[in-house]
Amino acid sequence: MKKPITSLKLFIRTAYLTIFAGALIYSANAATFTVTNTSNAGAGSLRQAIISANATLAVTDSIHFNIPGAGPHTITLLSALPQITSPVHISGYVAQTGASPGTIFGRSIRIQINAGNFTDGNNGIFHYQAGASGSSLSGIAIYNTGSLVAAVALDQSISDIHIWGNYFGLLANGTLPAAGGEMKGDIIVLEHDDVTTTTISNISIGTNGDGVNDANEGNVIGNSTTNLNGGEGINLWGGLSTV
Repeated sequence: MKKPITSLKLFIRTAYLTIFAGALIYSANAATFTVTNTSNAGAGSLRQAIISANATLAVTDSIHFNIPGAGPHTITLLSALPQITSPVHISGYVAQTGASPGTIFGRSIRIQINAGNFTDGNNGIFHYQAGASGSSLSGIAIYNTGSLVAAVALDQSISDIHIWGNYFGLLANGTLPAAGGEMKGDIIVLEHDDVTTTTISNISIGTNGDGVNDANEGNVIGNSTTNLNGGEGINLWGGLSTV
C-alpha cells in the first residue's frame, strides 16, 4: 500500500508541474517575423517586424528576410527604427536568397540599410534596450548614418549580445557607397547615463558565440567621418560602468 502524499510533497510536485507546463507555453510563443519588402514602414517591412517582435516581450523571436529577387536589396529609412525592447535574433543570412556567411570579403550579404543620414535616430539604427538582452544582429550592411546616430547602440545593463558578420560603412557587396554615404556617427556604442554605475556584460562583437569558424564571423567597421559628434568604431560612452 502506498503512503499518502503529504501536503508539502503535494505542493512541491504541483509547483514543479505548473512551472514546467508554463515554460513550455512560454517557449511556444517565440515567433519568426519575415521582412518581405524594402518599404520604410507597413506590412512586410523591417520596421513592422521590429514592432511585432517587441510586442512579444521577453520571448526571443527571430527576424529574417525573404525579399524577392537576387538583390542586394536596399532598405532606405525615412525615420528612426523603433528601439528594440525584447530579445530578437535579426539575421540577413538565414532565409534571404543568395545570402550566406563566409570570409570577411567572401561572404554574401543581400540586405543593406541606407540609414537616411537623419540625426534623430534615438542614438542608434539598431538600438537595443536592457530588455533586449540575448539578441543578435548578423548579415546586414549599414551605411549613411547621420551625426550622433550609431549603427548599433546598446543601452546600460544589457547583456548577451552577439554582433557578427556585418558590414558597417560599406555596401552589401563590400564596396564604398557614393560620396556622402559614410558613417557620420559612431559605429557601435555601449552607453549609459553617467549617473548610475551599470554593468554591461557578455557583449560579443565579431562572433556568434558558438566557438566555430570565428575567423569568418568578424564585422567590417570603417568609412566613418571623425567629428565632434561621432566617427568612432566602438565607443564605450559615459563615465560610470563595469564591463
